[in-house]
Amino acid sequence: MNENTSYLLKMSLVSGVLAGLVLGIYQIGPFGNLMWPIFIGLGVTFASGAELKKTPNYLCCMVCGVIWALIYLQMDNFLRSTGINIGVVTGVCTLVITFVVCAVHMIPLAKTWFNVVPLVFAGLTVTFSQGGQNLVGVILGLSCGILVAVAIEPVTEMFMKKENAEKKRQKSLLEEKM
Repeated sequence: MNENTSYLLKMSLVSGVLAGLVLGIYQIGPFGNLMWPIFIGLGVTFASGAELKKTPNYLCCMVCGVIWALIYLQMDNFLRSTGINIGVVTGVCTLVITFVVCAVHMIPLAKTWFNVVPLVFAGLTVTFSQGGQNLVGVILGLSCGILVAVAIEPVTEMFMKKENAEKKRQKSLLEEKM
């Protein structure tokens, strides 16, 4: 087995162990019915690079997404109350919020902790799914997923260093015997 395959298998095992531990613990808490946001946070963070040093970016953007969703829902409720067609309301709200989210987070906030647009949309999505309710569960679930994602590589590296150190030790023992 080549080194890359070995690393990826170990990383996959670490991913499974960390996700299993977090989900197992989460299941017994008050938000056990909202476990799936953990997978959203995990997947979107993993797809965004899952760099440990960017953890504040991921968390801040996810919270921004929750806030943008609440703004969307308020705008949606207001426009519906005026009697405008629901399709028009949805189209207008989606256009406005999507444009503002992308423009704001990619241009003026590009060099801040608020610059990971996929995590903004993850927060939006999960908040929408709950109709703007269960915000603690939404934020906690997404945060757990984000934290699992950013922990995968450092934990895998920790195991790889131990494995490499053991290989070096065995090699030096062999050399001593010669």
